[in-house]
Amino acid sequence: MEKNIFVFIFFISFFFSCKVEKTAYFAHTNALIFEKSPYLLQHAHNPVNWLPWKNPTQSKNQEKLLIISIGYASCHWCHVMEKEIFSDTSIARLMNQNFVNIKIDREERPDIDNIYMNACQLTNEKGCGWPLNVIALPDGRPLWLGSYLPKEQWTETLNRFIKTKKNNPEKLESYANYLKAGVEDTKLSINPQQKNNFSKQDLSLFVEKIMQDIDLEDGGLIALPKFPTPALFDFLLTYEYHENNPAIKKAVFLTLDKMANGGIYDQLGGGFARYATDYEWKIPHFEKMLYDNAQMISLYAHAYQISKNKNYEKIVRQTIDFLEAHLQDQTGGFYASIDADTEGEEGQYYTWTKAEIDKILGKDAPVFCNYFSISEKGNWEKHQNILFQNPDSKINEQTLIDCKKRLIQARSKRTTPKIDTKVITAWNALMVNAYLDAYKTFGDVHFLKSAQKIASYLLKNQLKSTGELNRTAYQKTAFLDDYAYTMQAFVALYEVTFDVKWLKNANLLADFVFKNFKQDKNGLFYFSTQNDLFTTSPTEITDGVLPSSNAVLADVLYDLGLLLENSNDETTANKMALAMSQKVKFEEKTTAYYHWGNAFIKQQYPPFEVAIM
Repeated sequence: MEKNIFVFIFFISFFFSCKVEKTAYFAHTNALIFEKSPYLLQHAHNPVNWLPWKNPTQSKNQEKLLIISIGYASCHWCHVMEKEIFSDTSIARLMNQNFVNIKIDREERPDIDNIYMNACQLTNEKGCGWPLNVIALPDGRPLWLGSYLPKEQWTETLNRFIKTKKNNPEKLESYANYLKAGVEDTKLSINPQQKNNFSKQDLSLFVEKIMQDIDLEDGGLIALPKFPTPALFDFLLTYEYHENNPAIKKAVFLTLDKMANGGIYDQLGGGFARYATDYEWKIPHFEKMLYDNAQMISLYAHAYQISKNKNYEKIVRQTIDFLEAHLQDQTGGFYASIDADTEGEEGQYYTWTKAEIDKILGKDAPVFCNYFSISEKGNWEKHQNILFQNPDSKINEQTLIDCKKRLIQARSKRTTPKIDTKVITAWNALMVNAYLDAYKTFGDVHFLKSAQKIASYLLKNQLKSTGELNRTAYQKTAFLDDYAYTMQAFVALYEVTFDVKWLKNANLLADFVFKNFKQDKNGLFYFSTQNDLFTTSPTEITDGVLPSSNAVLADVLYDLGLLLENSNDETTANKMALAMSQKVKFEEKTTAYYHWGNAFIKQQYPPFEVAIM
C-alpha cells in the first residue's frame, strides 16, 4: 500500500514538473498555447494576451475595442511584426490594457480573412497584405485596417484610437457603420433571369481583356508583386485549344519559361516560391505553398501536352519530388507550406555567397556562377546570391547535374525552414488533380497511385457519411473551396479509373453543398455556413492565385450533371455561368474572373457525349 502511494505521488510530481518545465523557458504564455495551428502557436509566448477567434460576442460585454490580427505560418512579415512589436512588453501592455486582442490563422478561417481583406481594400489605397491587422468595435465592425507597421506607427495608431474612444466614441460608431455599408455594397448583385446573349464574340473579348494585362516581355501579369496565377494561364491554354491563337500560346510559354529559369523556382531542389518581387521573376518571396505548386504541376503538364518541351516535364517531376520530400505526411496528405524564414532571416536556406559556391564547387565554380548569375557583390541582400539562369550563358548538362548535387548536399546541412503541418482539404484536392494531370500526360503509374492515396486519405479522414467535410484533421467546419475542389478531384479520379465510388462521393458532396451553401436569390453559393461576423458570409466569385470556389463549383457541377445525367446539377452550373457572364461582359478587367472562362467555354463549345454500352 505504501509503495503504491509512493508511486502515485511520484507520478503526480513528475507530471507537474514536466508541465512546469515545458513553459519554464518562456516569460509569457497566453491562451493560444492550447491551439493546434502552427501560426497561432508562434504567438503563444507573446506578452500580448492573445485570444483565439471564437466570435465577436466574446467581447460584447466589454468596453474595449478589438485588435484582430490575421496571418499564416509561412508569412515573412508576420514573423517580423511578431518579433518587433508583439514581443515588446511596453506595446503589449498598451494593447492588453485597452484592447481585446484576437489572433486568426487565415488558412483556418478564410471567410473572416475575406471579409476584412475586402474592407481593407476599400479603405487602403496602398494595398493590403498579411499580417492583416484590424481595429474594430466589440461586435467586429472594423474601424481601421492595415498590414505591417513599424513600432512607432503601430503605437501611434493605437493611441489615436484610444484617445478617440475616450473623447469621441460617437465618431467611431459612425465610421464603423459607414465602413460596414461599404462592405455590404461590394456584395454580389446578379440577376440569374437575364437572357443568355453571351456569344463566342463575347468570350473572345473576355480573353482579349485578359491578354491586355499580360506582360509580353517577362510573362505573367503586369503587376508587382508578381504572382504566378497558374490557373489563369491554364485557362488561356484551354481557350487557345479551341481558337488556335498563336499569340496566346506564345504568351503562356513565355511565362512558363521565365518562371522555370527564374529565382521564383528553386533551381536546386525544385518547387516554386509564392511570388516574385520583381518583374523578371528573379527575386522570390521565399515561402512555398502547397496550392501554388499543385497548380504549377497541372499547368506545366498541360503545356507539355501541347509543346512537348522536355524542360516542362523536368519541372513537373522536380516539383513533385520536392513536395513528396518536404511536405508529404505519412498518412497520405500534404502539409500546407514551408516558411520563408530560417532562424529569423528571410531566404537564408536558399541563398549563397560566391565564396561558398567557390569552396564547394572548386574548378566548376566559374561556369556555374556565370550560368546562375552569381557574383562577389551578390544579386540580392547582404552579398547573397539567388540562383536564376543567365540567358546568355551555357553549361554542360552533366556538369550542371554534378554541381547541383554537391550544393544540395551542402544545403541539407543547414537549418531547414519550418513547416506548417496543417493538412488542408481543399489544397490536398488540388494535389490530387496535379498528380492526375501528370499521370495523363506522362503515363507514370506512380502519379496515379499517389492521387488515389491522397483521395483515399480525404475519404477516410475528412469526409463524413452525411457529406460534410472537415477543413483539417482538427477543424470540423469546411468551406466552399474544400467542397468544390474535392468534388473536382473525385470527378477527375473517376474519369481516369472509372471507379464509381469517386463519382458517388462527388455527388454526396454536391448534395451537402446544395442543402447548406445555396443562395436563394442569385443562384450562387455562400463561402461559409458560419455567420459569426457583422455581415453575412461572403460569396466568393473573384479568382486570385486560387480559382474562386463558385467558379470551380460551376465547372464541376456541369461535368457531374453530364456524368450522372442529373439535370439539376447541369442547370445550376449553366445558371451560375450565365449570371457571371452578364457581369463580366461589362467589366473593364477580366483577370479576376479567369476561371469562369472555363464555364463560358463549356457553354460555347459543349463537349461531345459518347455512351459505351
